[in-house]
Amino acid sequence: MKKDDYVVDRFTNPSLRRLLGTGFFCAALAGIYGALHDQISFTISPEYFAYIKFRQFDWMGLESHPRLFAAAIGFMATWWVGFAGGWLLVRFAKSEPTAESNSGLAKALAVVLIVTVAGGLLGALLGWLRSTAEPGDLKVWKEILDSTQFQRLIIVTFLHWGSYIGGALGFVAAAIYYRRLSRRSL
Repeated sequence: MKKDDYVVDRFTNPSLRRLLGTGFFCAALAGIYGALHDQISFTISPEYFAYIKFRQFDWMGLESHPRLFAAAIGFMATWWVGFAGGWLLVRFAKSEPTAESNSGLAKALAVVLIVTVAGGLLGALLGWLRSTAEPGDLKVWKEILDSTQFQRLIIVTFLHWGSYIGGALGFVAAAIYYRRLSRRSL
């Protein structure tokens, strides 16, 4: 396999449509997931958004609508990952679109979703465990927030990191699965 196999290719119209179509579909799925994820996160810890995320995304100008702002942040933070991930999954498959490859893509996307959610849940559990320990290097947060706010902020911070790690691991697992499936169908 040559170095450029995954980067540059001579696209035919059908394969370009498949790449773009899958990319945009996955961007929409990831964006919706991100918006829902941040709604759950906002419910658990509005402080996480007030002290961290709203400041990162203040350029959006949605401060007066906190829930909408949280959803928009979730969408903006994830859509591009979905586009890149969908594009790369199709590139890794290196097969023509068939009913089997489309079914395989759906299963690969399910793998990403399941591992991402599992990573987030594990992260939230680790965050809960961390929030009940001595604050240590998190002392500054403990001084700003009351104990309940502090615990919720730590849980959501770990939830987000767990989701990022889960998404990356899920993508790797999905890419391996989808690549193997496409080799069998060649």
